[in-house]
Amino acid sequence: MALSRTLPSDFLARLLARVEDPAGRTDGADMSPKTSYLGGAFETHRFLLGGGEPPSPAPLPAPASAENVSSAEKALGFALSGDLIQLYRQVANGGFGPADGLASLETIVGRYRDLIDVPPSEPVAKWPEHLLPIGLAEPGTECYDLRSGRIVYAELDGAVDRRGNEKWTYSFRTEADSLQAWLEAWLSIPPLAQQLKQQMEESLTENIRTTLAYWRAKSPQERAEFGLPEEGWEQALFGHLGVDLTGL
Repeated sequence: MALSRTLPSDFLARLLARVEDPAGRTDGADMSPKTSYLGGAFETHRFLLGGGEPPSPAPLPAPASAENVSSAEKALGFALSGDLIQLYRQVANGGFGPADGLASLETIVGRYRDLIDVPPSEPVAKWPEHLLPIGLAEPGTECYDLRSGRIVYAELDGAVDRRGNEKWTYSFRTEADSLQAWLEAWLSIPPLAQQLKQQMEESLTENIRTTLAYWRAKSPQERAEFGLPEEGWEQALFGHLGVDLTGL
């Protein structure tokens, strides 16, 4: 019997607001200096590095339809919990969330069946049928515990027995007591792109401050020898960056 847990409407609204931004949709969003949609200091660094326009981020998948959910449940052989259905029906059919994000329902079905249907002859431990792999990361991944609603991280561990035979087993650890708690923890931390953007802006500001201090210690004649005007030399140095030099 499927769990009857549900997700509050205000939580879903906050989640939707987060995933609308491609830079914060998952923890694996593009973090390179050529990522133009982060703006601000990143644009400056992208220009200085001579980078071209980066490819547009993939669009967020559409929410799963009732038919998608029904097909998934039929293929799995059991009903999905209420909170999982809400998440996929009201936000998107995967492509968002912690780490590399949530897998689509179709991917979840395929991975679950592959794990459950491993032949006994294979040197891999039996997969717990109550764990539904919902994350995109491999070989370790986040799973939904169908019995408790907890989020469990499963990791594949290799070993060799005394006869030299390779044997693969799984180790498990609880990530959160519920799907909502797992996603709440993710929402409480600023997107990695936002953190990196702030770090680069602070680094750029500090570099400008240091350079200004160096040239301020020079006389107008010394600055002139380097082609800097007597008035407005600060803007001559950094005006093209579009940075507010007030207070620096």
